Amino acid sequence: VITDNMFCAGYLDANIDACSGDSGSPFIVHYRGTGFLTGVVSWGEECAAKGKFGVYTRLGNFLSWIRDTMQKLDLNGTEPVRIKLSNRTKHE
Repeated sequence: VITDNMFCAGYLDANIDACSGDSGSPFIVHYRGTGFLTGVVSWGEECAAKGKFGVYTRLGNFLSWIRDTMQKLDLNGTEPVRIKLSNRTKHE
């Protein structure tokens, strides 16, 4: 079941897809020279099968939780990595 917290993505060719072991990997959308982390590999029915797309967690729905959680972390004086998160679902 696909929920509002998920999206499907893939290629029409059956040769490219996220597969077993890829869970947690980033889904990055490149827009005007900037990469935006928009999803995380979650699951799929098959690996690189024609007409079967991967299912990704929609990070935009979790931005508040991500920010709150990151602010609570004790990073022991380390400099956090800056990433751009996006809750955009359409390209302009």
